[in-house]
Amino acid sequence: MQTAGGTAIDVFVEHDSSLLEIEAAFLVAGARGRVSSPELPAFERGDDRSSEIGGERDFVFAMVKATAAAANAAAAMSCQIDAVCEALDAAQASPEAFVGPFARQGRESAEFVRRAAVAELAVELGVSEATVNRYAETGRLLQTRLPRVREGFAEGSISYAKVRIIVEQASTLPDPDAPGVDPAFARQALQAFDESMSALAPALTPVKLRIKARSLREKLHDEPLAERHRRAKAERRVWVDPAADGMAWFGAHIPADVAYRAMARITANAQNLAGLRREERTLAQLKADVAADLLTGDGTAHEVRAVVNVTVPVLTLLGDGDGDGNGNGQSKSKRDRHRTSKRDRNRNSNGAAHHSAPAPIPAAFLGLEPTGSHLPTQPATLEGYGPIDPVTARRLCGRAPSLYRVLTDPVNGAVITVDRTSYRPPADLKRLVAARFSTCTFPGCARPTDACDIDHSDAWEQGGTTSIHNLAPLCRHHHRVKHNTRWALSRTPAGGVQFTSPSGVTHDTDPPPF
Repeated sequence: MQTAGGTAIDVFVEHDSSLLEIEAAFLVAGARGRVSSPELPAFERGDDRSSEIGGERDFVFAMVKATAAAANAAAAMSCQIDAVCEALDAAQASPEAFVGPFARQGRESAEFVRRAAVAELAVELGVSEATVNRYAETGRLLQTRLPRVREGFAEGSISYAKVRIIVEQASTLPDPDAPGVDPAFARQALQAFDESMSALAPALTPVKLRIKARSLREKLHDEPLAERHRRAKAERRVWVDPAADGMAWFGAHIPADVAYRAMARITANAQNLAGLRREERTLAQLKADVAADLLTGDGTAHEVRAVVNVTVPVLTLLGDGDGDGNGNGQSKSKRDRHRTSKRDRNRNSNGAAHHSAPAPIPAAFLGLEPTGSHLPTQPATLEGYGPIDPVTARRLCGRAPSLYRVLTDPVNGAVITVDRTSYRPPADLKRLVAARFSTCTFPGCARPTDACDIDHSDAWEQGGTTSIHNLAPLCRHHHRVKHNTRWALSRTPAGGVQFTSPSGVTHDTDPPPF
Protein backbone atom coordinates (compact mmCIF):
# COMPACT_ATOMS: atom_id res chain seq x y z
CA MET A 1 0.00 0.00 0.00
CA GLN A 2 1.03 3.69 -0.35
CA THR A 3 1.45 6.11 2.54
CA ALA A 4 0.52 9.79 2.39
CA GLY A 5 4.15 10.54 1.57
CA GLY A 6 4.24 8.07 -1.30
CA THR A 7 6.36 5.44 0.50
CA ALA A 8 5.34 1.82 -0.04
CA ILE A 9 4.65 -0.30 3.03
CA ASP A 10 4.07 -4.04 2.73
CA VAL A 11 1.18 -5.41 4.75
CA PHE A 12 0.81 -9.20 4.65
CA VAL A 13 -2.62 -10.53 5.58
CA GLU A 14 -3.75 -14.06 4.88
CA HIS A 15 -7.08 -14.56 3.14
CA ASP A 16 -8.43 -16.46 6.13
CA SER A 17 -7.15 -13.92 8.68
CA SER A 18 -9.53 -12.75 11.35
CA LEU A 19 -10.86 -9.20 11.36
CA LEU A 20 -8.81 -8.54 14.50
CA GLU A 21 -5.64 -9.59 12.70
CA ILE A 22 -6.48 -7.39 9.72
CA GLU A 23 -7.15 -4.44 12.03
CA ALA A 24 -3.87 -4.95 13.87
CA ALA A 25 -1.84 -5.14 10.66
CA PHE A 26 -3.32 -1.99 9.17
CA LEU A 27 -3.28 -0.11 12.48
CA VAL A 28 0.47 -0.57 12.76
CA ALA A 29 1.05 0.37 9.12
CA GLY A 30 -1.38 3.29 9.27
CA ALA A 31 -0.06 4.81 12.49
CA ARG A 32 3.56 4.53 11.35
CA GLY A 33 3.07 5.44 7.71
CA ARG A 34 0.16 7.94 7.88
CA VAL A 35 -2.21 6.00 5.63
CA SER A 36 -3.84 7.92 2.78
CA SER A 37 -5.42 5.26 0.54
CA PRO A 38 -4.17 1.74 1.20
CA GLU A 39 -5.49 -1.21 -0.75
CA LEU A 40 -7.06 -3.86 1.45
CA PRO A 41 -6.45 -7.53 0.56
CA ALA A 42 -9.18 -9.11 -1.52
CA PHE A 43 -11.46 -11.65 0.11
CA GLU A 44 -12.11 -14.59 -2.14
CA ARG A 45 -14.90 -16.47 -0.44
CA GLY A 46 -17.71 -18.20 -2.16
CA ASP A 47 -20.01 -18.58 0.83
CA ASP A 48 -23.03 -16.47 1.64
CA ARG A 49 -21.02 -14.28 4.07
CA SER A 50 -18.93 -12.60 1.38
CA SER A 51 -20.96 -9.36 1.41
CA GLU A 52 -21.09 -9.35 5.21
CA ILE A 53 -17.33 -9.80 5.42
CA GLY A 54 -16.86 -7.00 2.92
CA GLY A 55 -18.96 -4.68 5.07
CA GLU A 56 -16.98 -5.60 8.19
CA ARG A 57 -13.76 -5.04 6.29
CA ASP A 58 -14.86 -1.53 5.25
CA PHE A 59 -15.76 -0.70 8.84
CA VAL A 60 -12.42 -1.94 10.16
CA PHE A 61 -10.52 0.06 7.55
CA ALA A 62 -12.47 3.25 8.35
CA MET A 63 -11.90 2.71 12.08
CA VAL A 64 -8.17 2.22 11.52
CA LYS A 65 -8.01 5.44 9.46
CA ALA A 66 -9.75 7.33 12.27
CA THR A 67 -7.34 5.90 14.85
CA ALA A 68 -4.30 6.75 12.74
CA ALA A 69 -5.63 10.29 12.14
CA ALA A 70 -6.11 10.79 15.89
CA ALA A 71 -2.54 9.69 16.56
CA ASN A 72 -1.22 12.00 13.84
CA ALA A 73 -3.24 14.92 15.23
CA ALA A 74 -1.83 14.40 18.73
CA ALA A 75 1.74 14.17 17.40
CA ALA A 76 1.22 17.34 15.32
CA MET A 77 -0.17 19.19 18.35
CA SER A 78 2.86 18.10 20.38
CA CYS A 79 5.13 19.48 17.67
CA GLN A 80 3.20 22.79 17.60
CA ILE A 81 3.47 23.24 21.37
CA ASP A 82 7.21 22.54 21.26
CA ALA A 83 7.58 25.10 18.45
CA VAL A 84 5.70 27.74 20.47
CA CYS A 85 8.11 27.21 23.37
CA GLU A 86 11.08 27.45 21.01
CA ALA A 87 9.74 30.68 19.50
CA LEU A 88 9.32 32.31 22.91
CA ASP A 89 12.83 31.23 23.89
CA ALA A 90 14.19 32.75 20.67
CA ALA A 91 12.36 36.02 21.40
CA GLN A 92 13.91 36.26 24.85
CA ALA A 93 17.33 35.61 23.30
CA SER A 94 16.88 38.58 20.91
CA PRO A 95 14.91 41.19 22.89
CA GLU A 96 15.97 44.09 20.65
CA ALA A 97 13.90 42.61 17.81
CA PHE A 98 10.72 42.99 19.87
CA VAL A 99 11.17 46.06 22.07
CA GLY A 100 13.91 47.97 20.27
CA PRO A 101 14.57 51.47 21.64
CA PHE A 102 11.66 51.07 24.06
CA ALA A 103 13.56 48.35 25.96
CA ARG A 104 13.73 48.72 29.70
CA GLN A 105 16.01 46.93 32.08
CA GLY A 106 15.18 43.92 34.20
CA ARG A 107 12.03 41.84 34.46
CA GLU A 108 9.77 44.46 32.86
CA SER A 109 11.77 44.32 29.62
CA ALA A 110 11.54 40.52 29.51
CA GLU A 111 7.80 40.75 30.13
CA PHE A 112 7.23 43.08 27.17
CA VAL A 113 9.37 40.87 24.94
CA ARG A 114 7.11 37.98 25.89
CA ARG A 115 3.94 40.00 25.33
CA ALA A 116 5.06 41.12 21.88
CA ALA A 117 6.08 37.58 20.88
CA VAL A 118 2.90 36.01 22.24
CA ALA A 119 0.79 38.57 20.37
CA GLU A 120 2.54 37.79 17.09
CA LEU A 121 2.21 34.03 17.55
CA ALA A 122 -1.49 34.44 18.35
CA VAL A 123 -2.17 36.46 15.22
CA GLU A 124 -0.21 34.07 13.00
CA LEU A 125 -1.83 30.94 14.47
CA GLY A 126 -5.32 32.47 14.48
CA VAL A 127 -5.85 31.85 18.20
CA SER A 128 -6.11 34.03 21.29
CA GLU A 129 -3.09 35.14 23.30
CA ALA A 130 -4.48 33.16 26.23
CA THR A 131 -4.31 30.04 24.05
CA VAL A 132 -0.67 30.72 23.14
CA ASN A 133 0.17 31.19 26.82
CA ARG A 134 -1.61 27.93 27.58
CA TYR A 135 0.44 26.15 24.90
CA ALA A 136 3.64 27.54 26.45
CA GLU A 137 2.68 26.57 30.01
CA THR A 138 1.73 23.07 28.83
CA GLY A 139 5.01 22.67 26.96
CA ARG A 140 7.13 23.84 29.89
CA LEU A 141 5.42 21.49 32.31
CA LEU A 142 5.76 18.53 29.94
CA GLN A 143 9.45 19.28 29.39
CA THR A 144 10.37 19.75 33.05
CA ARG A 145 7.99 17.55 35.06
CA LEU A 146 6.13 15.05 32.85
CA PRO A 147 8.64 13.42 30.48
CA ARG A 148 6.68 10.17 30.06
CA VAL A 149 3.43 11.94 29.29
CA ARG A 150 5.31 14.12 26.83
CA GLU A 151 6.69 11.02 25.11
CA GLY A 152 3.20 9.52 24.74
CA PHE A 153 1.91 12.85 23.42
CA ALA A 154 4.67 13.06 20.80
CA GLU A 155 4.06 9.46 19.71
CA GLY A 156 0.33 10.11 19.34
CA SER A 157 -0.93 7.71 22.02
CA ILE A 158 -2.14 10.51 24.34
CA SER A 159 -4.42 13.18 22.84
CA TYR A 160 -4.12 16.91 23.54
CA ALA A 161 -7.44 16.85 25.45
CA LYS A 162 -5.99 14.25 27.83
CA VAL A 163 -2.69 16.10 28.11
CA ARG A 164 -4.57 19.21 29.22
CA ILE A 165 -6.32 17.22 31.97
CA ILE A 166 -3.01 15.80 33.19
CA VAL A 167 -1.23 19.16 33.07
CA GLU A 168 -4.10 20.90 34.88
CA GLN A 169 -3.72 18.54 37.84
CA ALA A 170 0.09 18.32 37.75
CA SER A 171 0.44 22.11 37.83
CA THR A 172 -1.07 22.15 41.33
CA LEU A 173 1.28 19.54 42.79
CA PRO A 174 4.14 20.80 45.01
CA ASP A 175 6.82 22.67 43.04
CA PRO A 176 10.31 21.28 43.83
CA ASP A 177 11.81 24.76 43.33
CA ALA A 178 9.32 26.65 45.50
CA PRO A 179 10.49 27.96 48.88
CA GLY A 180 9.40 25.92 51.87
CA VAL A 181 8.82 22.74 49.81
CA ASP A 182 10.72 19.51 50.35
CA PRO A 183 12.32 19.09 46.90
CA ALA A 184 12.88 15.34 47.26
CA PHE A 185 9.24 14.70 48.17
CA ALA A 186 7.97 17.00 45.40
CA ARG A 187 10.08 15.24 42.74
CA GLN A 188 8.90 11.82 43.91
CA ALA A 189 5.27 12.96 43.75
CA LEU A 190 5.69 14.32 40.22
CA GLN A 191 7.47 11.16 39.08
CA ALA A 192 4.71 8.94 40.48
CA PHE A 193 2.04 11.12 38.87
CA ASP A 194 3.86 11.09 35.52
CA GLU A 195 4.30 7.31 35.50
CA SER A 196 0.72 6.61 36.49
CA MET A 197 -0.87 9.06 34.05
CA SER A 198 1.28 7.98 31.08
CA ALA A 199 0.18 4.37 31.67
CA LEU A 200 -3.53 5.13 32.18
CA ALA A 201 -4.16 7.93 29.64
CA PRO A 202 -4.08 5.94 26.35
CA ALA A 203 -6.91 3.61 27.44
CA LEU A 204 -9.16 5.95 29.46
CA THR A 205 -11.73 8.43 28.19
CA PRO A 206 -11.12 12.07 29.20
CA VAL A 207 -13.94 11.93 31.78
CA LYS A 208 -12.51 8.88 33.56
CA LEU A 209 -8.96 10.18 33.22
CA ARG A 210 -9.96 13.40 34.98
CA ILE A 211 -11.41 11.40 37.89
CA LYS A 212 -8.23 9.29 38.16
CA ALA A 213 -5.96 12.35 37.90
CA ARG A 214 -7.83 14.28 40.59
CA SER A 215 -7.82 11.28 42.91
CA LEU A 216 -4.08 10.68 42.47
CA ARG A 217 -3.33 14.38 42.91
CA GLU A 218 -5.10 14.36 46.29
CA LYS A 219 -3.05 11.35 47.43
CA LEU A 220 0.25 12.91 46.37
CA HIS A 221 -0.34 16.43 47.72
CA ASP A 222 1.27 17.28 51.05
CA GLU A 223 -0.45 20.66 51.51
CA PRO A 224 -3.64 20.61 53.64
CA LEU A 225 -6.87 20.85 51.65
CA ALA A 226 -8.03 23.86 53.71
CA GLU A 227 -4.99 25.86 52.63
CA ARG A 228 -5.41 24.88 48.98
CA HIS A 229 -9.10 25.84 49.13
CA ARG A 230 -8.20 29.25 50.57
CA ARG A 231 -5.84 29.89 47.66
CA ALA A 232 -8.26 28.55 45.05
CA LYS A 233 -11.08 30.69 46.45
CA ALA A 234 -9.08 33.79 45.59
CA GLU A 235 -9.52 32.87 41.90
CA ARG A 236 -13.34 33.02 41.96
CA ARG A 237 -14.96 34.85 39.03
CA VAL A 238 -17.94 34.99 36.66
CA TRP A 239 -17.95 35.15 32.87
CA VAL A 240 -20.18 35.28 29.82
CA ASP A 241 -19.49 33.43 26.55
CA PRO A 242 -21.56 34.39 23.47
CA ALA A 243 -23.54 31.61 21.77
CA ALA A 244 -25.59 31.51 18.57
CA ASP A 245 -29.06 32.94 17.88
CA GLY A 246 -29.15 35.63 20.56
CA MET A 247 -28.12 33.32 23.40
CA ALA A 248 -25.09 33.21 25.72
CA TRP A 249 -23.49 30.98 28.36
CA PHE A 250 -23.21 32.40 31.88
CA GLY A 251 -20.77 30.74 34.27
CA ALA A 252 -19.30 31.20 37.71
CA HIS A 253 -16.22 29.75 39.44
CA ILE A 254 -17.20 29.81 43.12
CA PRO A 255 -16.78 27.59 46.21
CA ALA A 256 -18.44 24.20 45.73
CA ASP A 257 -20.78 24.50 48.71
CA VAL A 258 -22.07 27.86 47.43
CA ALA A 259 -22.59 26.47 43.93
CA TYR A 260 -24.56 23.46 45.12
CA ARG A 261 -26.69 25.53 47.49
CA ALA A 262 -27.46 27.95 44.67
CA MET A 263 -28.39 25.07 42.37
CA ALA A 264 -30.62 23.58 45.07
CA ARG A 265 -32.52 26.86 45.40
CA ILE A 266 -32.90 27.20 41.63
CA THR A 267 -34.14 23.61 41.36
CA ALA A 268 -36.64 24.01 44.20
CA ASN A 269 -38.12 27.18 42.67
CA ALA A 270 -38.29 25.57 39.23
CA GLN A 271 -40.04 22.46 40.57
CA ASN A 272 -42.54 24.69 42.38
CA LEU A 273 -43.33 26.53 39.14
CA ALA A 274 -43.58 23.25 37.23
CA GLY A 275 -46.54 22.27 39.42
CA LEU A 276 -48.60 25.30 38.43
CA ARG A 277 -51.52 24.92 36.04
CA ARG A 278 -50.86 25.73 32.38
CA GLU A 279 -47.09 25.78 32.90
CA GLU A 280 -45.63 24.57 29.60
CA ARG A 281 -41.91 25.14 30.15
CA THR A 282 -39.64 22.16 30.75
CA LEU A 283 -37.77 21.82 34.04
CA ALA A 284 -34.52 22.77 32.32
CA GLN A 285 -36.12 25.91 30.87
CA LEU A 286 -37.61 26.79 34.26
CA LYS A 287 -34.22 26.45 35.97
CA ALA A 288 -32.67 28.80 33.44
CA ASP A 289 -35.49 31.33 33.82
CA VAL A 290 -35.34 31.18 37.64
CA ALA A 291 -31.57 31.78 37.62
CA ALA A 292 -31.92 34.71 35.20
CA ASP A 293 -34.75 36.30 37.21
CA LEU A 294 -32.88 35.95 40.50
CA LEU A 295 -29.80 37.64 39.06
CA THR A 296 -31.49 40.45 37.11
CA GLY A 297 -34.56 41.03 39.28
CA ASP A 298 -36.71 41.45 36.14
CA GLY A 299 -40.14 42.83 36.92
CA THR A 300 -39.35 43.68 40.54
CA ALA A 301 -38.45 46.83 42.42
CA HIS A 302 -34.86 45.59 42.45
CA GLU A 303 -34.61 45.15 38.69
CA VAL A 304 -31.08 45.70 37.39
CA ARG A 305 -30.78 48.91 35.38
CA ALA A 306 -27.28 48.38 34.04
CA VAL A 307 -26.29 50.32 30.93
CA VAL A 308 -26.19 47.97 27.94
CA ASN A 309 -25.18 49.46 24.60
CA VAL A 310 -27.30 48.34 21.67
CA THR A 311 -26.64 49.70 18.17
CA VAL A 312 -29.88 49.49 16.20
CA PRO A 313 -30.35 50.25 12.49
CA VAL A 314 -32.87 53.07 12.27
CA LEU A 315 -35.39 51.08 10.18
CA THR A 316 -35.41 48.33 12.81
CA LEU A 317 -36.61 50.78 15.46
CA LEU A 318 -39.33 52.02 13.14
CA GLY A 319 -40.61 48.49 12.40
CA ASP A 320 -43.59 46.82 14.03
CA GLY A 321 -43.11 45.46 17.55
CA ASP A 322 -44.80 42.21 16.55
CA GLY A 323 -42.94 41.56 13.30
CA ASP A 324 -41.42 38.34 12.10
CA GLY A 325 -37.91 39.72 12.27
CA ASN A 326 -37.97 40.79 8.63
CA GLY A 327 -40.19 43.81 8.92
CA ASN A 328 -43.24 41.92 7.69
CA GLY A 329 -45.30 42.12 10.87
CA GLN A 330 -48.86 43.41 10.87
CA SER A 331 -50.42 45.54 13.57
CA LYS A 332 -52.37 43.56 16.12
CA SER A 333 -56.10 43.67 16.15
CA LYS A 334 -57.93 44.72 19.32
CA ARG A 335 -58.73 41.05 19.97
CA ASP A 336 -55.05 40.10 19.69
CA ARG A 337 -54.08 42.92 22.03
CA HIS A 338 -56.61 41.68 24.58
CA ARG A 339 -55.18 38.16 24.44
CA THR A 340 -51.67 39.49 24.87
CA SER A 341 -52.73 41.59 27.82
CA LYS A 342 -54.17 38.53 29.58
CA ARG A 343 -51.08 36.50 28.84
CA ASP A 344 -48.82 39.26 30.18
CA ARG A 345 -50.50 38.93 33.56
CA ASN A 346 -48.72 35.59 34.08
CA ARG A 347 -46.05 35.81 36.73
CA ASN A 348 -42.37 35.23 36.24
CA SER A 349 -39.97 33.23 38.41
CA ASN A 350 -39.73 36.04 40.98
CA GLY A 351 -43.50 36.42 41.19
CA ALA A 352 -43.49 39.66 39.21
CA ALA A 353 -45.50 40.43 36.10
CA HIS A 354 -43.83 39.96 32.74
CA HIS A 355 -43.29 43.11 30.69
CA SER A 356 -45.29 43.45 27.52
CA ALA A 357 -43.45 44.19 24.29
CA PRO A 358 -42.87 47.93 23.83
CA ALA A 359 -44.17 49.89 20.91
CA PRO A 360 -41.80 50.88 18.11
CA ILE A 361 -39.72 54.00 18.65
CA PRO A 362 -41.55 57.00 17.13
CA ALA A 363 -40.03 58.27 13.90
CA ALA A 364 -40.08 61.82 15.25
CA PHE A 365 -37.59 60.86 17.99
CA LEU A 366 -35.13 59.81 15.31
CA GLY A 367 -35.60 62.96 13.29
CA LEU A 368 -37.18 61.05 10.39
CA GLU A 369 -40.49 61.14 8.60
CA PRO A 370 -42.86 58.18 9.18
CA THR A 371 -42.73 55.81 6.21
CA GLY A 372 -45.38 53.22 7.03
CA SER A 373 -45.43 49.96 8.95
CA HIS A 374 -43.90 47.65 6.33
CA LEU A 375 -40.20 48.39 6.74
CA PRO A 376 -37.23 46.14 6.06
CA THR A 377 -35.37 45.49 9.33
CA GLN A 378 -31.85 44.38 10.16
CA PRO A 379 -30.42 42.74 13.29
CA ALA A 380 -29.33 45.11 16.04
CA THR A 381 -25.92 44.74 17.72
CA LEU A 382 -25.55 44.14 21.47
CA GLU A 383 -22.14 45.47 22.51
CA GLY A 384 -19.76 42.67 23.46
CA TYR A 385 -22.04 40.00 21.99
CA GLY A 386 -23.15 40.57 18.41
CA PRO A 387 -26.44 40.40 16.47
CA ILE A 388 -29.75 40.24 18.33
CA ASP A 389 -33.21 40.07 16.81
CA PRO A 390 -35.23 43.28 16.18
CA VAL A 391 -37.95 42.42 18.73
CA THR A 392 -35.38 42.08 21.54
CA ALA A 393 -33.68 45.32 20.46
CA ARG A 394 -36.97 47.25 20.54
CA ARG A 395 -37.75 45.77 23.97
CA LEU A 396 -34.37 46.93 25.34
CA CYS A 397 -34.80 50.41 23.86
CA GLY A 398 -38.35 50.67 25.15
CA ARG A 399 -37.21 49.98 28.71
CA ALA A 400 -34.01 52.06 28.60
CA PRO A 401 -33.95 55.07 30.98
CA SER A 402 -32.34 57.15 28.22
CA LEU A 403 -31.22 56.73 24.62
CA TYR A 404 -28.29 57.99 22.54
CA ARG A 405 -29.11 58.51 18.90
CA VAL A 406 -26.61 56.47 16.88
CA LEU A 407 -27.85 56.04 13.33
CA THR A 408 -26.40 53.44 10.97
CA ASP A 409 -26.67 53.32 7.21
CA PRO A 410 -29.27 50.66 6.28
CA VAL A 411 -27.13 49.59 3.29
CA ASN A 412 -23.54 49.31 4.52
CA GLY A 413 -23.95 49.62 8.30
CA ALA A 414 -21.63 52.63 8.61
CA VAL A 415 -22.20 55.06 11.49
CA ILE A 416 -23.96 58.18 10.20
CA THR A 417 -24.02 60.49 13.18
CA VAL A 418 -24.17 60.79 16.96
CA ASP A 419 -25.89 63.49 19.00
CA ARG A 420 -23.05 65.40 19.92
CA THR A 421 -9.77 70.69 21.52
CA SER A 422 -8.68 68.85 24.41
CA TYR A 423 -6.59 65.69 25.07
CA ARG A 424 -9.41 63.79 26.70
CA PRO A 425 -12.27 63.04 24.29
CA PRO A 426 -15.69 64.22 25.46
CA ALA A 427 -18.39 61.66 26.25
CA ASP A 428 -20.16 62.05 22.92
CA LEU A 429 -16.92 61.47 20.99
CA LYS A 430 -16.27 58.35 23.08
CA ARG A 431 -19.73 57.12 22.10
CA LEU A 432 -18.89 57.64 18.44
CA VAL A 433 -15.63 55.70 18.83
CA ALA A 434 -17.56 52.90 20.55
CA ALA A 435 -20.11 52.89 17.73
CA ARG A 436 -17.34 52.62 15.16
CA PHE A 437 -15.24 49.99 16.99
CA SER A 438 -17.13 47.58 19.24
CA THR A 439 -13.97 45.93 20.64
CA CYS A 440 -10.26 46.52 21.13
CA THR A 441 -8.76 47.12 17.69
CA PHE A 442 -5.76 44.80 18.16
CA PRO A 443 -6.16 41.81 15.81
CA GLY A 444 -8.10 39.01 17.48
CA CYS A 445 -8.86 40.86 20.73
CA ALA A 446 -12.52 40.72 21.78
CA ARG A 447 -12.49 42.97 24.86
CA PRO A 448 -15.49 45.36 24.59
CA THR A 449 -14.78 49.02 23.94
CA ASP A 450 -16.26 50.15 27.26
CA ALA A 451 -13.49 48.16 29.01
CA CYS A 452 -10.73 49.71 26.84
CA ASP A 453 -8.61 52.85 26.81
CA ILE A 454 -9.40 55.37 24.04
CA ASP A 455 -5.97 55.67 22.41
CA HIS A 456 -4.61 58.43 20.20
CA SER A 457 -3.28 56.58 17.13
CA ASP A 458 -0.84 59.43 16.53
CA ALA A 459 0.36 60.51 19.95
CA TRP A 460 -1.06 63.76 21.32
CA GLU A 461 2.44 64.91 22.25
CA GLN A 462 3.48 64.51 18.61
CA GLY A 463 0.62 66.52 17.12
CA GLY A 464 -2.10 63.87 17.07
CA THR A 465 -5.64 65.25 17.26
CA THR A 466 -8.51 64.25 19.50
CA SER A 467 -10.83 63.30 16.65
CA ILE A 468 -12.69 60.26 15.37
CA HIS A 469 -10.01 59.75 12.72
CA ASN A 470 -7.26 59.53 15.36
CA LEU A 471 -8.98 57.66 18.17
CA ALA A 472 -9.40 53.92 18.59
CA PRO A 473 -10.04 51.61 21.55
CA LEU A 474 -7.19 49.48 22.89
CA CYS A 475 -7.47 47.27 25.96
CA ARG A 476 -4.93 48.11 28.64
CA HIS A 477 -2.81 45.07 27.75
CA HIS A 478 -2.53 45.92 24.03
CA HIS A 479 -2.26 49.64 24.80
CA ARG A 480 0.95 48.88 26.70
CA VAL A 481 2.13 46.53 23.95
CA LYS A 482 1.72 49.36 21.42
CA HIS A 483 3.76 51.83 23.47
CA ASN A 484 6.46 49.48 24.80
CA THR A 485 7.23 47.12 21.91
CA ARG A 486 7.84 47.18 18.16
CA TRP A 487 4.17 46.55 17.37
CA ALA A 488 3.12 49.63 15.35
CA LEU A 489 -0.38 51.04 14.73
CA SER A 490 -1.39 52.99 11.61
CA ARG A 491 -4.66 54.34 10.22
CA THR A 492 -6.04 53.67 6.75
CA PRO A 493 -7.53 56.42 4.53
CA ALA A 494 -11.00 55.07 5.35
CA GLY A 495 -10.34 55.40 9.09
CA GLY A 496 -9.59 51.74 9.76
CA VAL A 497 -6.77 50.44 11.94
CA GLN A 498 -3.76 48.35 10.92
CA PHE A 499 -1.06 46.79 13.09
CA THR A 500 2.44 45.83 11.93
CA SER A 501 4.15 43.11 13.96
CA PRO A 502 7.81 43.15 15.05
CA SER A 503 8.61 40.78 12.15
CA GLY A 504 7.09 43.24 9.66
CA VAL A 505 3.74 41.58 8.87
CA THR A 506 0.78 43.97 8.59
CA HIS A 507 -2.63 42.91 9.91
CA ASP A 508 -5.95 44.65 9.47
CA THR A 509 -8.10 45.01 12.57
CA ASP A 510 -11.17 42.82 12.79
CA PRO A 511 -14.18 44.30 10.94
CA PRO A 512 -17.07 45.79 12.94
CA PRO A 513 -20.09 43.53 13.47
CA PHE A 514 -22.66 45.82 11.86
